[in-house]
Amino acid sequence: RKAVLYVSDGLPVRTAESLVEAWLGKYESWIQQANQQRLQSRLTSLISLDFDASSDLRKLVATANANRVAFYPLSTQLRRGGSHVSAEIQGSPGGGGAGPVSAAVIRTENFNLESSLLQLAEGTGGLAYTRSTNIGGLLGEMKSDFTSFYSLGYLRPSAEEDEQDGDVHRLEVKVRGDRLKIRHLKGYSERSPLERLEDETLTALHYGIEENPLGVRLEAGEQVQSGKNKFEVTVTVMIPFQELLLLPQGASHAGQVTLLVVARGVNGGVSGLQRVELPIRIPNDQMADALRGAAAYPMRLQMTRGRQRISVGVRDHLARVDSILNLELEVGGESRSKDAASDQG
Repeated sequence: RKAVLYVSDGLPVRTAESLVEAWLGKYESWIQQANQQRLQSRLTSLISLDFDASSDLRKLVATANANRVAFYPLSTQLRRGGSHVSAEIQGSPGGGGAGPVSAAVIRTENFNLESSLLQLAEGTGGLAYTRSTNIGGLLGEMKSDFTSFYSLGYLRPSAEEDEQDGDVHRLEVKVRGDRLKIRHLKGYSERSPLERLEDETLTALHYGIEENPLGVRLEAGEQVQSGKNKFEVTVTVMIPFQELLLLPQGASHAGQVTLLVVARGVNGGVSGLQRVELPIRIPNDQMADALRGAAAYPMRLQMTRGRQRISVGVRDHLARVDSILNLELEVGGESRSKDAASDQG
C-alpha cells in the first residue's frame, strides 16, 4: 500500500468553466443585442466537451486503486478565500467592486478546485484537507490509516477468465452502528495480465521466487566495459518453441510473447523495468525443425560492477501462461549461465 500527499491549490477538472462563465456574465447584454447565440453555444461547448477532464480523473482514480495508492490532498487556497480568478473580471457588468458576476465565478472556480481533490481522496480511500493549514493533522491521519486498518480480500469469480476486463467495479462496505464511520475504495478495476506479471517480476527480483512452466533459459554472454565501473552485459532469453502456443495463420504459424526485464545490484539499486514485445512467426514448412529449438532474444543491459540479479518475466499471450526466473551474475568478473528449468526439475 502506498500514499500520496498531494499539496495543491486545487485541481480544476473543467478548466474553462469559470473563464466562460465570467465572459458570458460580462458580455451577456451584448450577446442578446447582437444575436450571438451561436457564439454562446460555442463557448458553452468549451465547458462540456473541449476542456472537460472528468474522464481522465476517473481513470487516474481507477489506476491508483489498481495499484493500491491512496491520495491525501492538502489545499489551503479555499481557507484563505482565494481563487484563480483574475482582477480583470472582478465586479459586476456595470462597474467595479465585488458584484454578482465575480461572486458566481469565484463559487464556480472554488467548487471546481475542491471537488476534484475530494474525488481523488474519497475514490482511493484517502482523506482530503481542502480548507485547512493543518498538515500535521493530515500526516497524523495518514499514519493512523497505515497502522490501524482492516484488510478485506476477495476474488471475483470470473476474474481468472476475463483477460481484457478493464471495467471499474463498484465497492460498497456496510458496518453496523450509526456512530461508526468508514473510508474505503469506491471501486476497483481488474489489473491486466501484464500489470500482474510486472508485480510478479519485481517480487522475483527481491525474493528470488521463480515459476517457469514455459521452460525459459537465461544465458549470460559477454561483458564490455563502457565506463568507470559500468558494463554492457549481454543476456539471451531462450524460449523453447514446443512450450509456446503457435497458431496457423496462412503460410505460417504465429505467436505473441512479451518479455519484462529488471535488475538489482548488491547495493539495492533497481533498474527501470524494460518491456520487449516479441512477435513470433514460423513458416509452415519449418515448423518440425523449429519445435526442436528455441526462440532466442539477446538483450544488452547497462549494469554496474558487482553482484547483480536479473529477473525476467515472460508471457505467452495466446496460451495465457507466464514464466518468471532469475539470473545471478558477477558484473566485471566471472559470470555463469542458468537453466532455470533444469534447476527446478
